[in-house]
Amino acid sequence: MKLSRTICILSLLATAFVAQAQSWATAYEQGLEALRVQNWAAARAAFLESVTNRPVDSAKGTTLAGPVTERKQWRGGAPYSANFAAAYSGLKQAFAVRDEAERTALLKQVASEFEELLKKKQNSKETFYFLNIAYSTLSDKQGLEQLDTQFTKVRKKLNWKIDTE
Repeated sequence: MKLSRTICILSLLATAFVAQAQSWATAYEQGLEALRVQNWAAARAAFLESVTNRPVDSAKGTTLAGPVTERKQWRGGAPYSANFAAAYSGLKQAFAVRDEAERTALLKQVASEFEELLKKKQNSKETFYFLNIAYSTLSDKQGLEQLDTQFTKVRKKLNWKIDTE
């Protein structure tokens, strides 16, 4: 009796783990689909949903659950860049917004998201590039100067990889 109960509990835990893993991947895939059709708001929402289930980006591929003898890489070994993709989608969304106050608020939010990636030492050329665009659009001279200083310090260490899809 105890053995069957233990097996049931372990089975439920394994199912819950797999379901959780699928939720971030499903949301991420939805974000990519929305990016392909340039639906920036939907892409941002999907990537942010993915972040709620898997908050930390990874520059390396993700090994999926399964037998050790049949290791499978999620999306062929692509990096997991949901935080970057959410910020990128927000930047594109901001350029589509007509209301100046709403655009400015979204650009500030996006800039803080890119800044957060750099604070985590996720130094990618793409993050610096798009943060530069956000600062330039906001006419944030102090932000641009700080970004230039930070870039100068790490430009030879831009080793963080993002999902380029």
